[in-house]
Amino acid sequence: MGGINAERQGVETEATTEADMFDVALEEAVKDRRGNTRDGINHKRQKKDQKYGFGGRKRFAKSTDAKSSGDLSGFSNKKNKAQFAGIKKRKPAMRPGKSKRASGGGGGGGRRR
Repeated sequence: MGGINAERQGVETEATTEADMFDVALEEAVKDRRGNTRDGINHKRQKKDQKYGFGGRKRFAKSTDAKSSGDLSGFSNKKNKAQFAGIKKRKPAMRPGKSKRASGGGGGGGRRR
C-alpha cells in the first residue's frame, strides 16, 4: 500500500523495469496499427474519403431537383428509340362478343345451369 500512495503523491519509485518499458512500447505499437499514425492522420479514412467522397448529407440523396431533372445532356432521342427498334407491340387477343360466347363455340362457354 505504501508504494501506491507514494506513486499517487508523485514520488518516483524504482519499479520501472524492462518489463514495464516493454508494456509501454507494446501499447504504442498497437496504437499505430489501428490506422492512426504519429501525426494524427488516419490514412485508411483519407483513402476512403478520396475514393467515395467526404461525408456530407446522405438523406434525400436520390431525390430529384430542378437542376438534375432539367439537365438533358445525357439524353439522346435517337439512342432511346434505337433500343426499341426491333421490338414490335403485340395487341392482346380481343375477348369475343356476347353472342359468340353464348353459342358455345369457345372453350367452356355457353349457358350455365
